[in-house]
Amino acid sequence: MTNLLRIAIGCTALLAAPAFALDFSDCELKTAKAVSGMAARCAAFEVPENRAVPDGRRITLRVAKVPSRASTPLPDPIVFLAGGPGQSATESFPQVAPAYRQLLGQREVILVDQRGTGGSHPLKCPMPGLDDPTAPMPDREEIQQMARDCLAGIDADVAHYTTRDYLADLEELRTELGIERWNIVGGSYGTRVALAYVQAHPDSLRSVVLDGVVPQDVALSQDHGRHLDEALAAQFKRCREDEACHAAFGDPWETLQELRVRYREAPTTVMVPDPRSRQPLETALTEETLALTARLYAYQPETAALLPLLLHQAREGDPQPLLAQARMIVASLDEMLAHGMQLSVTCSEDVPWLRANPDDTSLIGAAMVTFLQAQCEVWPVPRAPAAFKQPVDSDLPVLLLSGEFDPVTPPSYAERALATLGNARHLVAPGQGHIVQMRGCMPRLLTRFIRDASVAGLDAECVADMSAPGFYLNFNGSAP
Repeated sequence: MTNLLRIAIGCTALLAAPAFALDFSDCELKTAKAVSGMAARCAAFEVPENRAVPDGRRITLRVAKVPSRASTPLPDPIVFLAGGPGQSATESFPQVAPAYRQLLGQREVILVDQRGTGGSHPLKCPMPGLDDPTAPMPDREEIQQMARDCLAGIDADVAHYTTRDYLADLEELRTELGIERWNIVGGSYGTRVALAYVQAHPDSLRSVVLDGVVPQDVALSQDHGRHLDEALAAQFKRCREDEACHAAFGDPWETLQELRVRYREAPTTVMVPDPRSRQPLETALTEETLALTARLYAYQPETAALLPLLLHQAREGDPQPLLAQARMIVASLDEMLAHGMQLSVTCSEDVPWLRANPDDTSLIGAAMVTFLQAQCEVWPVPRAPAAFKQPVDSDLPVLLLSGEFDPVTPPSYAERALATLGNARHLVAPGQGHIVQMRGCMPRLLTRFIRDASVAGLDAECVADMSAPGFYLNFNGSAP
């Protein structure tokens, strides 16, 4: 990559000096509704909202250090980059923290809530449809009004809450903390941030881990329908080949297609107990409901293992368990994601490259693409520069991780990114879904890779021992 390209992407980090030295104090890191969390040290870090106007408005970012057990930690800490876009790093890290237990024996972990998320001037507004994920799909004007309402309810210039702005924040923080190089671990959308950081600031990095890879030249959501169908078909093929699962449920793929037709031709409503309040709720049962539900279940192997049972129950006239579980999963998304920030990233970095296909016959069809396009028509952010969307060419040590059945960032995405990474290795976790760093022996491999900052000699034979959980034949648990 030319120096000109690096300058074009990364030079804004130099426009404003940090306002003050960071003052860390004791704090707790916890997920959105957790009562208690893990011990850390937190600080506020002030940066310009618009780096082109360094004397203008400033916003405060939440920064945390998870302390190392070493009396003198190594000078190259780990930076964890959350996904989404829209997730908070300080709220997400406790969920994957067990994967870092050995690493914390030598290094600190640094967390920065990306601007627009968590404790960093969050652009928080309700995600459309999450108050009732089974409600009928709103029309185009309703979708756009939701985006306008979101925009009116937040105090920010949303044009400056993109990945490029986060890169400048990270680089300024690295300089402020006096760190020469650090190690980055990105998950899902965080892999886009990591790759963009490699592109802009390669000399600031020692090693990079990408878990659930989003290549720079991919527009997320363009192929999500096809990838979801492929992941579900592969999971259901396992059921057909499993004697007990096949005997109990037949072919779950055929059941899914049968239910699509049923709910398309005869949408209805059912009473479902809310999984949290236990109060009865009237819930729409449509083809869109089914598609969203199956999509959410596909992300993790444990929920995917429930799908054949739940689809079978629905076909037999009892869709309540399927819908109740869906409400629980979807409600958690609204707690985790800052939808305004998500729009700033997506409308700048994905939607300009998305093309809706009206002939898409996948489970979710073109609905996701058209939904995003409608919202982004009224969300005022600049289109990402062409340089940002180019494949990343680097010789830095990079470890890429994928789940075999990942419905959103499949192994093929990691292979696409791998093609221009000259010092990298890709590991695929059998039977797993989206984000695998805490699965099986992956924490051990993560530790060894970051310890050595090298893919050479990384013994990954243990990955072959990983597998998907058994299918649920009833609600008492999965089969052995």
